[in-house]
Amino acid sequence: MRSEYSRQLFEDLDVTKTVKGNKLQLKTLYTSMQEDVGKPSWRALMFGNMARPRSVFLLWLACNGMLATKDHLKKIGMIQDDRCAFCVQQESLDHLFFCCTNLKSIWEAVLSWLNINHVPLDWERELRWLTLNCKGRSWRAKFLKCAIAESVYEVWK
Repeated sequence: MRSEYSRQLFEDLDVTKTVKGNKLQLKTLYTSMQEDVGKPSWRALMFGNMARPRSVFLLWLACNGMLATKDHLKKIGMIQDDRCAFCVQQESLDHLFFCCTNLKSIWEAVLSWLNINHVPLDWERELRWLTLNCKGRSWRAKFLKCAIAESVYEVWK
């Protein structure tokens, strides 16, 4: 099976583009084998973020959907109970950070402290809103990037 995949991959590549003179250009070969997945829109939240590295890393995990929330742990059979520790609903990425009534107030308080009038939505829409509002080098954008990273870290901790 694997050799069939390798053979098909080799046949799909235009090897003539990876040869310069009589030398194989490995970098060109490697980049031609990579799939073009594009860059995530939320990547701007990571760069130039003044938050602690552990907070930025945890935000990166959350943006990639890789946090070990209880709904993920239940899917893979590691736990039986997927209820939120702060209420009785199912714990998920959406619920934990922006839908749980007990924890939603933390992000609302942070936004209020930054003098930003915004009502938190679900994770995907909040990520889009953050991406739009964290562009540029203004103090507001810098503080908002730091605030989301530190808020996610403190709620997760």
